[in-house]
Amino acid sequence: MTGGKFLTVIVADQSFALPAELVSDLVKPQPITIVPHAPASVTGIFNLRGRIVTAIDLRERLGLPPRAIGAPALNIVVDHGGELYALTADDVDDVIASDELTDQGLATLDIIGMLPLSL
Repeated sequence: MTGGKFLTVIVADQSFALPAELVSDLVKPQPITIVPHAPASVTGIFNLRGRIVTAIDLRERLGLPPRAIGAPALNIVVDHGGELYALTADDVDDVIASDELTDQGLATLDIIGMLPLSL
């Protein structure tokens, strides 16, 4: 892999890399509207500047333990096919070059594979 930058994301004390060009915003937790019958990893939807954003809990999606109540979280908003998704993580760390991925032993997140096909 050459070129690109990656955002390092912290989830349950583990670090992952996310292609930075997919990230449109970093936002604090928002009031969520629950979506009935949605997959367990879809925590709901929220409004971001007039657009509906589907929130996905990365801990749930990755099969990691749930975040403690009141523990800090951050929504990493990505745009896929014109739809906005907020990947809820514990924190973000840094933006790194692709050649640093191996040096830091980071796994990249398959964002497309994480997104629900439909709600």
